[in-house]
Amino acid sequence: MHLPRMLLALLALMALSVSSVGQDAAPPEVDTTTTVAPPAPPDTRPLDEIFIPSDEIDADEEVIFPVNI
Repeated sequence: MHLPRMLLALLALMALSVSSVGQDAAPPEVDTTTTVAPPAPPDTRPLDEIFIPSDEIDADEEVIFPVNI
């Protein structure tokens, strides 16, 4: 009496597990709507406007950095 019920329950579980595995079989969609940002323009400032530190700066020393706006 218990054997037929157990076999029936086992078959039902197998049928449910097979149907749930089939749902994951589809490959994920690839997002093709990405846009590529244009490259940044090259830095065309003259060399005297570009700050290149050549000495160590003390903690109490005031330094003015050039700003490119």
